Amino acid sequence: MEPSDSPFGKLISDDFCIGDIVEWSKWCPIDKSWKLNYGLITNISNKIKSNRLVSVCTVIPMKEPVRGEIELFTFNLRIISKASESKQNEISN
Repeated sequence: MEPSDSPFGKLISDDFCIGDIVEWSKWCPIDKSWKLNYGLITNISNKIKSNRLVSVCTVIPMKEPVRGEIELFTFNLRIISKASESKQNEISN
């Protein structure tokens, strides 16, 4: 795959693994400030969004009132804690 053909956010997604704990910011219109959110990565994939191939992570939020998994653009995520290698192998098997 040539660099121009790689999904947007691919270089960042290469650092992520299933089981990593990540952080992202979300605007709160009530407080008029950015709030930090945390979650656990359950899937990493590439999807077409607005006619462009982008890298997305499926995450289970830890604090939000959202139930279930949500998809987030990998470019917006920051790693807080890496999954241990033994856990990564356990998840992939």
